[in-house]
Amino acid sequence: MIQESLSDVGYGNIPSTPVFQSVLAVMGEKDVQRARWEVLARRVKEKGQLDDAIAGTKLALHRAVDFLRLEAGVPLARLIPYNAQLMLLAAFFNLQNEPSPQQVGTLRRWFWSTSWSGFFASATTTQIKSALQEMRNFANGDGELKLAGQIARPFPNHFDLRSARIRAFILWDLREFATRYDLTGAPIDAVWELARSDSIAYRRVVTQGHSISSPANRLILPTPSGVTLYRALLDFPIENEIILESHGIPQQALSCLHDGNGEGFIRERAAFLADRERVFITGLGVKLSAEIIGEADIDTE
Repeated sequence: MIQESLSDVGYGNIPSTPVFQSVLAVMGEKDVQRARWEVLARRVKEKGQLDDAIAGTKLALHRAVDFLRLEAGVPLARLIPYNAQLMLLAAFFNLQNEPSPQQVGTLRRWFWSTSWSGFFASATTTQIKSALQEMRNFANGDGELKLAGQIARPFPNHFDLRSARIRAFILWDLREFATRYDLTGAPIDAVWELARSDSIAYRRVVTQGHSISSPANRLILPTPSGVTLYRALLDFPIENEIILESHGIPQQALSCLHDGNGEGFIRERAAFLADRERVFITGLGVKLSAEIIGEADIDTE
């Protein structure tokens, strides 16, 4: 019922695990990871508590989704980096339905910081319990979210949606290049393309070489039937900056492509995107990794 109600608002399918854990969090459970269905079964015997918890969870998750869409820039459930983030946001909005501007700003920074740093990638049960209590305290005005020590992982070298770092990159990419045009100048709805095609919406430009897995080699850019993205860009006039800029393609990168240097295209665009992303990261007060480009670990369910 809760999942269906969220799907009905066009956010896509939310996995059952964070929904179940959100119900437990709303019921006041301290350990939402190790608790199982027997916890709910026990609550059924306590008059009205389960029904109230489900109703409260539904409302809290809708508020969490509103925050993710409107404040954090997460247009689809598929792109939430970690399930734990959704559960913790539900715990917050269950206790606080009218957050202050300061709380919203802190939540926004918390979301991006934990996404970039991989904070929940290897979080233990104890750490999740601590994060849940910290979030409850923050919602009640009794404490702050501790973000010190979190360091953004470097620009990823491999495109795989099972990586939270890649999901964070996509969220930034959709935000940074919100207005995109196809090669005729017509606007592209990148979110709709992702909702329809998932990760294959990001098409490869170069198909050979050791760097072809880089996200810098991916574009959401439809082309005529039978025309590869590589061919379409080769035929595209290098002087048309507006369309190129809408996809984050620096002219140096396209020049490499025209020279037959696919690796150069990926290298130049990766450096350009990494620099732009690092500006956004530092703008939110998050620390940067010493490395510019690094591994994209597979760290989500």
